[in-house]
Amino acid sequence: MKRILVAVDGSAGASRAAHFAARLAHATGASIELVHVYDAPTASYLGLEALSRNELTQKSAEIGKGSFDAARAIIEDRAETTDHVAIGHPAEEIVYRAKDIDADLIVMGSRGLTPVERILLGSVSKRVLHLADRPVTIVPVR
Repeated sequence: MKRILVAVDGSAGASRAAHFAARLAHATGASIELVHVYDAPTASYLGLEALSRNELTQKSAEIGKGSFDAARAIIEDRAETTDHVAIGHPAEEIVYRAKDIDADLIVMGSRGLTPVERILLGSVSKRVLHLADRPVTIVPVR
């Protein structure tokens, strides 16, 4: 295993995913790429769509910093990490990035949605499982 992609959003599920990935990366020598995705409505609310490419890169990194810092604090020095910010549909962007970097594994937390929330909102992790052409590990939130 060479590269693990970990979806992060600052949630408890993302923290658990980072912890799982850190242990796996330490055991296998893999590197970790942290990915934070802003969905289009959130990006619009934050005013990101009006920025130039350079401004967007800088602003996205600033906004995603909390999620990246939280994951890096969990990973510590157990693996080399890089980060990536994307705007779009979270599941599609996660799968696209995994292909782009040729990740061996996608790791993400589950949000623990209720059955009604799953029907109304769908599940990013379920969509990733459906779209991905590589292994996906969903780490449950307890």
